Amino acid sequence: MMLPPLITVKHAFDGIYSVYTYTSPLHGGLSLPVEKIGLVMSASALFGVAVTPYLLPRLTASYGTTGLFALIAPVWPVLALGLPATSLIAGHHAVLWPAIGAQQILKNIGLFAVP
Repeated sequence: MMLPPLITVKHAFDGIYSVYTYTSPLHGGLSLPVEKIGLVMSASALFGVAVTPYLLPRLTASYGTTGLFALIAPVWPVLALGLPATSLIAGHHAVLWPAIGAQQILKNIGLFAVP
């Protein structure tokens, strides 16, 4: 069975994101401890579970499946290009955590594009 491309992108993003957040800032990462990475991924999953059943049916009814896909699919390139920018604020925790939260919210919204 072949997975839809955006599901594969989501899994690839999560894998790259885990490595990126663990990597040292000298190599372009965020140097977060494993415990905080797990907390970020868990909070992201909880957000997705809480928000998706509420928002997805309403957005699909408003835009249709293809319209919603066209609206939300561009989130993935924004996320991919935004990762390196986050490393510029790696030492500034007051700005870093809201940026990480925004990335995870965008990732969950990007999953709405999966048919």
